[in-house]
Amino acid sequence: MAMTVPAILLMAGATPSAVASPTSPAHVIVQALPGALSQAERAVTSAGGKLGLGLQIINGFAATVPAGTVLGHADGVLAVTPDRDMHLATAVYDPTTDAGAPLSLQTQIGAKTFYQNGYYGSGVGVALIDSGVVPEDGLTSNVRYGPDFTPQVNDPTLKFLDTFGHGTFMAGLISGRAGAAVRPYNNPANFTGVAPEATLVSIKVADDQGNTLESAVVAGVDWAAQHKTDTGLNIRVINLSVGMPDPGYANDPLAAAVERAWSYGITVVSSVGNDGTPGVTLPAADPYVIAVGALDNNYTSTPIDDSVATFSNTGTAGRNPDLVAPGTHIVSLRNAGSSIDNLYSSTGAVTTTLFRGSGTSQASAITAGAAALLISQRPNLTPDQVKALLTSTARAVPGAAANKAGAGSLNLAGTFGAATPASVPATYPHAVGFGSFANAMWGGSWSGNVWQSPAYTAPTSVLLSQGKPATASSTENALYNPASYAVDGNAGTRWSSGFSDSQWLTVDLGAKYTISGVTLTWEAAYGKAFQIQTSMDNVNWTSVYSTTTGAGGVQTLDVDGSGRYVRMYGTARGTQYGYALWEFGIYGNVAPPPCGTVDAAANRPAVASSSENATYYPASSAFDGNPNTRWSSAFSDGQWLQVDLGSTQSICEVSLNWEGAYATGYQLQTSPDATTWTTISSTVSGTGGLQNLNVSGAGRYLRLVGSSRATGYGYSLWALNVYTVAGVPDSTLSTSLDGGVLSGSRWTGSRWTGSRWTGSRWTDATWSGRVWSGRLWA
Repeated sequence: MAMTVPAILLMAGATPSAVASPTSPAHVIVQALPGALSQAERAVTSAGGKLGLGLQIINGFAATVPAGTVLGHADGVLAVTPDRDMHLATAVYDPTTDAGAPLSLQTQIGAKTFYQNGYYGSGVGVALIDSGVVPEDGLTSNVRYGPDFTPQVNDPTLKFLDTFGHGTFMAGLISGRAGAAVRPYNNPANFTGVAPEATLVSIKVADDQGNTLESAVVAGVDWAAQHKTDTGLNIRVINLSVGMPDPGYANDPLAAAVERAWSYGITVVSSVGNDGTPGVTLPAADPYVIAVGALDNNYTSTPIDDSVATFSNTGTAGRNPDLVAPGTHIVSLRNAGSSIDNLYSSTGAVTTTLFRGSGTSQASAITAGAAALLISQRPNLTPDQVKALLTSTARAVPGAAANKAGAGSLNLAGTFGAATPASVPATYPHAVGFGSFANAMWGGSWSGNVWQSPAYTAPTSVLLSQGKPATASSTENALYNPASYAVDGNAGTRWSSGFSDSQWLTVDLGAKYTISGVTLTWEAAYGKAFQIQTSMDNVNWTSVYSTTTGAGGVQTLDVDGSGRYVRMYGTARGTQYGYALWEFGIYGNVAPPPCGTVDAAANRPAVASSSENATYYPASSAFDGNPNTRWSSAFSDGQWLQVDLGSTQSICEVSLNWEGAYATGYQLQTSPDATTWTTISSTVSGTGGLQNLNVSGAGRYLRLVGSSRATGYGYSLWALNVYTVAGVPDSTLSTSLDGGVLSGSRWTGSRWTGSRWTGSRWTDATWSGRVWSGRLWA
C-alpha cells in the first residue's frame, strides 16, 4: 500500500545535473552530516520547507519541501529520502478452528520449556511500534503507553488507543495475560501470550486503517532507544510488524534507525511481508534485524506437516528470512469495534474477546515474545547472540529452501539449553546515517503507566494585515468603500465590491509569512462561497481555505499556508449586493527575519545569454557597482542574465535598475546548481526604472529571464542587486521555528486531508519548536 512519492532531491554525492527534483511539495526524511543538524534544518526552512518530526536517532528530521528543492553537503545534508507510506502487515482472517490457540502455540514453538524452568519474560520490555493497544482483559497489568505519533493524540477518547485492531492483537501474542491467569499459565480458559510477564511498551504510529509514515516509525524506534532504561521498562526488544518495498536498505533512514537500536542492545524483530512474492520488505530487509516469515501448521500442533505459508514473502539473492514462526490461524485478543473487527468479525471472531488471524505480523510478534523469554533467561545477551541462538536452533521445515524458511521454524525447546555463542558483532554494511546518533531530545515524563509529553505553550499569533497595501477587483464606491478600509483597523469602515461574481480583495504583506489564521468580519453583504488564497508573486495562487456554505457574520478561520499576498476570492454572494468586509484580518506566527543591506551579487561572476556588445556591455557590468556601466542583451526576447552568489543564499529582495530598454515581462529564478530553476517572482507588466522587489527564495544562482521587451532594443540593466536575510549565507542563519504551521491541509480524522489522509476528528495543531500540538515532542 505504498504511495509513490516524487523522485527527490539527492543521494549524497550525486552530481547536481543528475538529481531529480519534486514537481510538487514533497514529504521527505532529511539526514544531516555529523554536527550539522541545525545547519540542515536551516537549509530546509530557508528553501521554504517546513520541519516535521525530529528523528535524533538518525541525526535527522522529517520535512515538507517545495517543488524544485535540491539539498547537498554544502547545506549540512547527508541524504534526503522520500517519507514513504507504510502499512501494518495484515492478511486475510480465517475463523476455522485449528491449532492456533495459545496453549497449542506454546507447544509448537517450545515456550513451555522456558515456563517449566521459571522463565516468563519478567523484567524484559518489548516495544510494540504499531497501531496502539486497548486496555482489555489480557492487557491491563503489564502495558505501558509510550507516545502517540498519530493525529488521534489530540482526541482524549482515542489517544494511545488502538482503533485499527492490529496492535491489540500483536500485544496479546507478545505478552498478553488475562487477569485470572497465574503461573504456570496452563489454563486454556485464561489467555496468555508467549512472554506473559514481559512489559509491553506500546508506541502508536498507525491510524484506524493501519497507515503510517516512515518518519513516524523512525520516531517510534528513536523514542524506544532513548527510553530503553527508563524505570520499569528495560526495553530489549522492538517488534515492527510493518513493511514497505525495499529500495536498498543501505540508503534507508528506517534501516539506519533500527541498526542504531540494535547497537544499543535492542533486538529488532520484523515481518518479511505478506505479498507471497520475492523480496523481504523493509525494515526486515536490513540484515541487522531478525526477519520473520510465516509458518503454516496445517491445522496441527506437530511439525511434520508444517510448511511456509503461501503469503509469506520469499528471499532474494541479497536477503532471506532469518526464520519462520507460526503465522496462520493464530488466536489473540480481539479489539471489538476496531476497523479490522468491523471488516472481519463475521469470519474472524472466535469469542467476544478473541479473534483469529494470519500473517507475518503474527509470526513477528510471536518471535518478539520468544526473544523476551530468551533474554529473561540470559539477561546479558546481545542482539547478535539472540539472533544466533534463535536461528541456530531452528527446526528444519520439510521441503522448504532457505529463501522461504531461512534457518527453519522457531524452536525454543532447542534454544533453551543451547550454549551461548561468543558475542561477535555482525559486519554487514551499515545504512547511511547509522553513525550519526545525537543526544536525547525527547522531553516529558511518565505519569503512572502513560508517557506525558511536555506542556505546550501556544505561539503568539500576530496580526499581519493591518495597514498593509490592499487592492480589489472592484469597489462599490472608490471614495467611500476602498480596499484599504478592510485593513485599516477601523470597525466602522468597509470595503464593498461591485454587485457581481467573482470578486476579490488582496493584501500585500510586504514579505513572505507563514499564515495561521484569517478573520473575516462581514457586513450584511457577505460571501456564501469563497476561498482564502496565498501567493508569492500575486500571479500564482494556492487555496488554503474554501467554502460554499458561508453564513456571514464574523468568521475566524484556521489556515495553513504561506505567502506574501493573501486574498479573499469570492465566487458566490450571499445577497443581491456585492461582497463587503468591515475587516480582513490575516494572522501569522512567524515574522520573517530582516532583509540585509549588503549586495550579495556585488562583483560576483556573471554570465548572460547574449550581449549587445561583449566589450562595452558585458554581463559583469550589471554587478560592478558602477552606475555608468550596464549589461545589454541582443535585440530579441528570451534573453537572461545570471549571477553566481558563491553559496546558497536566502534571498529576500532584488533591485533592478533598468536603462531605457527594459522588460515588461520577466521572471526572477533561483537555482542550487544553475540547472534546476525555481521562479520566485514574475510579472507581465514591468514599468522599467528602479524596481525593488520583495521576494523569498533560496539558491546559489539567481537569474533574470526576459519574456517581453518594452522597446525594439534588448534588455538593459545598469544594476541588479541581490539582498539576503541578514546579509549572510543561509548556512549561518538562525531563524525562529516557533509557530510554523505544518503545510498541506490539516488532519480531519485519522488521516491527512490534502496530501495523505482523509477522515474526521482532527482539531487545529501547530508546531512550536518541536512540540506538536503541545502533546508529543520537544
